[in-house]
Amino acid sequence: MAKKRSAFALKLILGFPLVGIVWTCIIYSLSDSGQLNFNIAYWIGGIGISIGVLCLLSKGIFQIVWWLWNKIIFLIDTTITWLTLPLFYFLVFTPFALLLRAFGKADMKHPNKNLKSFWKNTDQPTSPKQYLRQF
Repeated sequence: MAKKRSAFALKLILGFPLVGIVWTCIIYSLSDSGQLNFNIAYWIGGIGISIGVLCLLSKGIFQIVWWLWNKIIFLIDTTITWLTLPLFYFLVFTPFALLLRAFGKADMKHPNKNLKSFWKNTDQPTSPKQYLRQF
């Protein structure tokens, strides 16, 4: 448990300042100001370092932060799974399939009648070792 606690605290201590720098760069690239404003990086990094150090020092605080962290990750995972993936499916794959049907590239209702079978003959392996090496 102590190893998990120190690994989690290290991720907070190193990860949050990195996230703060990334957000600073994103905001800089989207804004009209001519200089970087590191206030966001200081705040996000400071919060991460503070929580990470508290997790290292106190097992009780670690358990609370660990529980909250897992709840947040569950919320993010659920949002991605049930909101963004269906949107991606219906906004990307459905129009693509409709375009394929419109241009006659995916004609599943009218297969080639000249074929006796869709089976493709292949050569038999020369050695049993080829069964283990499939690609």
